[in-house]
Amino acid sequence: MRITTLDGLIPGGTLELSESPLLIRSKLGDEVSVTDPLEPERKLPADTSAPFNEILAMSATAETNVLIARFDLDEEEQLDDEVLSLIRNGAQYTVSLGQGDDEDPGSPELHAVMFYVLREGTGGLSLLGLLDIAPPRIFDDDENAVAVLDILGFSNIIRDTSLDELEKKFTNGILGILMVASGLSSGAIVFDDDQNLQFPELASQVAYGVISDTLVLYPKPGTQEPIRVLCETVALLMDWVLMSNWLLRGAIVVGKFRALPDRNVYLGDALLEAHNLELAQQWCGCVLGRNAVARFPDEISGLAERGLILEYNVPFKEAPPEGASRYALNWCYYQRGPDPARIVAIEKLSNTADESGHEKIENTLSFVRELEEREMVSIEPVTASAVNFSPD
Repeated sequence: MRITTLDGLIPGGTLELSESPLLIRSKLGDEVSVTDPLEPERKLPADTSAPFNEILAMSATAETNVLIARFDLDEEEQLDDEVLSLIRNGAQYTVSLGQGDDEDPGSPELHAVMFYVLREGTGGLSLLGLLDIAPPRIFDDDENAVAVLDILGFSNIIRDTSLDELEKKFTNGILGILMVASGLSSGAIVFDDDQNLQFPELASQVAYGVISDTLVLYPKPGTQEPIRVLCETVALLMDWVLMSNWLLRGAIVVGKFRALPDRNVYLGDALLEAHNLELAQQWCGCVLGRNAVARFPDEISGLAERGLILEYNVPFKEAPPEGASRYALNWCYYQRGPDPARIVAIEKLSNTADESGHEKIENTLSFVRELEEREMVSIEPVTASAVNFSPD
């Protein structure tokens, strides 16, 4: 990949694009510069008349400048069609360029953020983007945030459901909802050439695995807000699975974790802790682990302010486990239809529940009713837009 720097962008500045003629314009107050991204050596007047549209605005509080650049890929370096489709739909494709100084192991890592296709053809591909310092790593090696969820009453479901029907519910239900929920919560949806809605796994920030009645979800490498992404995905998942007459119970923690998704193998203390926290609860709900709350206080504060999590007296089978925090996930947060539908669906499941199941359902109904009283249901519509993604 060949990199040609075109201009600079400093805090408070904006980058604008004209597609016809193909030009870029960077602005900061009265300072304006216009550049032809394919022929940057051409001198162009700042008052060039062209239909510019803003494509990037840099926060005035940003700590560093960035370079606007053109990235040229030859035929051997071509991006596949899915990646190009995402970029055309407004996604930012990030590629690590390694450390800025190979001889200094402490130098910051650089990355290329590509977001616009300038030129493509038999000779190669040219993209417009930024050269920037990569954000700091959120987790150490073999560490991550993890959500573990179980399907409540799964033994009864297996007993009362044919394998064909169970397979259909998993493939068209659980797995389909997982794909959509992880895509929507990450803002990763696009339309293909036939205008069909797509949820590309490549752009999702959440990976997942299914082991019998247990679902394991975890942020992909590079995710900058792991607790937010997990909470949004799990909230959508729990709410939509209810429409299939299934209830989920889960926990979100941070700790040692390693995933080998190709082998469906998941290891680490975080997995065990999340599983134990999940089992300890006596309802359909999801508690956040104390370590997740302590590790990401800013994210927790933001989620609580939004109403996606809340302080709640979570019902446990016995005394609250030491690893449990005071926060529970508001899985009724997103709009998905008439609010009473949740109460009706939960009450319907009570008809086939055993004694233990009745207690879980009553605890769940109490939670949903309290959310309704506090006007914390159906707060936000489910929306999505393309986001930053990388080959990792």
